[in-house]
Amino acid sequence: MITFKINQNDVKEALLDHVGKKYGTHFNPSKVKDGIFIEWREREYTYLRHKNGKLKKDEDGHSQIDWENSPYKTKTAGTEWEYTLSLYLEEDHL
Repeated sequence: MITFKINQNDVKEALLDHVGKKYGTHFNPSKVKDGIFIEWREREYTYLRHKNGKLKKDEDGHSQIDWENSPYKTKTAGTEWEYTLSLYLEEDHL
């Protein structure tokens, strides 16, 4: 397995380069706020319950998810601290 590690400055530079090419503009990296913020949608599971309040279980003993009442929530994460982005590739895929 081969590992590629990309530090935060390289990630920021690549993102600014991509945005600049896509939108036809140039950004001065020193004028961009530090940190990269990631936003995604994640389902928050609600579980089915019996009238007595206990969780309903399936035949394997797992709690049953109430899909109709399990909403998607938008979540965010910031990278204010130093980080490294790691990519792990199998050697036969190169």
